[in-house]
Amino acid sequence: MNKTKIIATIGPSSNDIQTLKRLVQSGIDVVRINLKHCDYKFCEDIISKIKKLIQN
Repeated sequence: MNKTKIIATIGPSSNDIQTLKRLVQSGIDVVRINLKHCDYKFCEDIISKIKKLIQN
């Protein structure tokens, strides 16, 4: 049983769909959004992309 969790921090340089897809395929357990460089629209966009990727 593996108890180690993989946490990915998403920011402006890692918010494209291909990078997020690779992270999900790599087995990330938690997504952390770097709020220092974002606004509400950025957060909405990241959350919708992640939800779309994990449902597939």
